[in-house]
Amino acid sequence: MKTFLKKLYYIFYLPLKSVYGALFYILSFGLFVVLFISMLSFEILFENEIFLANPDDINSVVNWKPSHNTRVYDKAGRLISEQFSQYHLYTPYSEIPENIKRSILAIEDRHFFKHKGIDVVGIVRAGLSYLNSSMTITQGASTITQQVVKNLLLSPKRTFKRKIREIVLSLYLEKSLGKEKIFEIYCNSLFLGEGAYGIAAAAKRFFNKELDEIEDHEAALIAGMFQSPAAYNPFKNPAAAKKRQEQVLVALKEMRVIDRKDYQNLSQRELKYHQYQSLYGKKSPYFVDYVIKEAKQILDEKGVEIKDSGIKIYTTLDSKIDGFSKDAIKKSQKLFEQMEKSSWAKKAQESEVEAAILVIDRKTGDILSMQGGRDYAQTQFNRAADALRAPGSVFKPVIYSLALEQGYLWNKLYYVAPVTVGNYRPHTQSSKLLTETTMLHSFYHSLNSTAVKLGNKLGLNAVLAHGKKLGIESPIRSEAASFLGSSEVSLLDMARVYQVFANQGKNAQVGAIKKIEDINGNIIYQRTKKHEQIIDQSTNELIVEGLKDVIKYGTGYRLRFLSGKVAGKTGTSNDSKDNWFCGFTDDLVIVTWLGSDQQYGFKSNISASTTAAVLWGQVAKKSISYLNSAYLPKPRSLESAYVHPRFGHLDPRGIKMYFPPGRVPEENKSDLYQIEQGKPLRIGMNDL
Repeated sequence: MKTFLKKLYYIFYLPLKSVYGALFYILSFGLFVVLFISMLSFEILFENEIFLANPDDINSVVNWKPSHNTRVYDKAGRLISEQFSQYHLYTPYSEIPENIKRSILAIEDRHFFKHKGIDVVGIVRAGLSYLNSSMTITQGASTITQQVVKNLLLSPKRTFKRKIREIVLSLYLEKSLGKEKIFEIYCNSLFLGEGAYGIAAAAKRFFNKELDEIEDHEAALIAGMFQSPAAYNPFKNPAAAKKRQEQVLVALKEMRVIDRKDYQNLSQRELKYHQYQSLYGKKSPYFVDYVIKEAKQILDEKGVEIKDSGIKIYTTLDSKIDGFSKDAIKKSQKLFEQMEKSSWAKKAQESEVEAAILVIDRKTGDILSMQGGRDYAQTQFNRAADALRAPGSVFKPVIYSLALEQGYLWNKLYYVAPVTVGNYRPHTQSSKLLTETTMLHSFYHSLNSTAVKLGNKLGLNAVLAHGKKLGIESPIRSEAASFLGSSEVSLLDMARVYQVFANQGKNAQVGAIKKIEDINGNIIYQRTKKHEQIIDQSTNELIVEGLKDVIKYGTGYRLRFLSGKVAGKTGTSNDSKDNWFCGFTDDLVIVTWLGSDQQYGFKSNISASTTAAVLWGQVAKKSISYLNSAYLPKPRSLESAYVHPRFGHLDPRGIKMYFPPGRVPEENKSDLYQIEQGKPLRIGMNDL
C-alpha cells in the first residue's frame, strides 16, 4: 500500500499540482477516490519497475561531471591545440549568456523554472503549435528535465513505456537536483551537430566564436539546434536552419522578451557561418605531442585523464621562435636535396633526409621550439625527443670540460698520431698526423686522437659520470668509442649539456609545461625551476671560450658571420650518418640534427659543418635579431695571453687563449724548437 501511494505521488500529485493550482485539490481528491477503489486491480500493473524510482536510477545525472576539451596554450596564452574524444566546451550555469538562456527557454521549456519536471501546459501548447503549423513540430512537448533524463538515462527508442519512465525519473530528478544544475547539464551535454556537444562547442563550430561573443540572432540559431541537430545543420541545410532560427525568434516574441521591431531586425540579420577548423596537427604538432606525453606522465600519478577532462596545459612554446625553426626547415629544401644526392642509399625513398631542431631558454630550460621532422603529415615520429642518434664530436665538450675542471690547460701539447685503446683505433685524417697540437687546437678542429688520449687519461668511468652530471640521461656505453660520441643520445640530452655551458655552469630543468589547471582553474601541477652549479665558473668560462673558438677558427666556420654572439660545436658520426650542431646565444640553446631514419651514410662532401651548422645558423640569426641578443659575455675570472695555436708557446701573432688566474704559460718554444737547441723534449715517449 505504501509503495502504491508513493507511485501516485510521483505520477499524479506533482504534475497536477504544478498545473492546476487551487483546482488541483478538488480534482485530485475525486481522482484519488476512484483510484483507491480500483487499487487492488491496479496494484499488479503498478508493480512494473517503470513506475519505481530510487537514487541509483538517476545517479549518473546527479553525479554528472562536465566533459571539456583539454586545451594547450603557448607561453603567451594563445591556444595551440585541443585534445578531445568528442568536442566539448564546458560552461557553468553562471557563465551562460542571458541571450542563450532566453532563447533555449523560449523554444524548449518556457515554464522550466516553475514546473516540477513535467509541464502539462507545455504539452498542450506544443500540440496547438503543431496544429497551427500545418502538422510541423515547432515546440517541444518534453521539458528540459525530461530531455536530460531521455538523453543521459534512457534509450532513444520511442515507446509508451519509455515515456512513462521518462516522466517518473524527471519528477524524481527534480527532487534531487536544483533547476540551475539541470539547465547546466542540458546546455553542456547534448549533441548539437558538427561534432559539437553543448552550447559553447556549437558557438565555436558554427560561428568560430567564444560563447560570450554570440549575438542575439546567433543565439536563436544555437537554441534551435537542440530539437534536431542533423535537420538544422546550417552547413548542410542552411534554409532549414534559418527557418528554425525564426521559430525561436517567434517564441521569444510570444514571451515578450523581444518586441516586433526586434524580431524583424534579428530575423533580417545575416547569419555568417565560419566552420571550425581543428587545431590538431597544425600548430607545432611535434611540440604538442611531446607536451601531451609529458602531461600524461604527470597526470597519471594524480589519476587525471588527459582527454575530455577540461584541463588547461600552459606550455613554454614561443610561437615566434617556433616559426623561425619551422621556416628554417622549409627553406632548406636545396640542402636536403644535396644530401640526398650524396646518400649511400640504393633506393630513392631510402635516401630521404630528415631534420630536427630543439630550442630552449638558456636560463630557465623552457623548451621554446621543437621540430621533430620535416613534415608532420608524413611522419609523426618526433626525432627531437624520441630519436637516439650518435652525437659524434658534440660529445667532446664533455671530455674537455672535465679535463679543464681537473686543471688541464688549453695550451697543453699533444702529438697527433694514431692511437689505440684496447681493440679500438679511431680514424684521424692523415694530413693531420705526426704534428704537434695544443688541446685547444685539437678541440676546435675536432681531432679524434687527442680526444681519445685525453678521455683515456681521465678515465672512462669519470667521463661517463661527468656526462650524466651535465644532463645526459640516455645510457652511454662503457667503451672507448664513446669518447668520440658513438653512444646514441637524444637532442634533449645534448640540449641539457649545452644549457649548462650557456648558463655559467648551472643547470635548469628542461621542460615544456609551466603549469596545469583543472576544469575549475585549480593548479594541479606547476614546474619548479631548480638550479644547481654543475661546474665551477672558471671551468665553464674556459669551455665557453673554446666553443667560441670553434666558430672563429674551427669546424663552425660557416657561422663566422655570427662570431661573438654564438658558441657551439659540430658533430659528425661515422660516414656522416648523423650531423649535429649544438650551440647557444646569450638567450637560447639551439640543437640541430640532420640524417636519415634508416641510418644510411653520406659521401665525404657531407658533414655537420656543411649541413647542421647551416640550419642552426638560420634559426640563430633570426632569433638574435628578434630577441636583440647581446654578445656573449667575456670571462670574468680568467687571464689571457696570445699563444701559438699548434705549439702552445707565447706568440704575439698567435690566438687569444684563456687560463685560470696565475697559470698563464711562460715564454717557451715548441718541441721542434727544443730539438734544434739540443734541449730535452717536454713530451715523453708515452705521449706519442
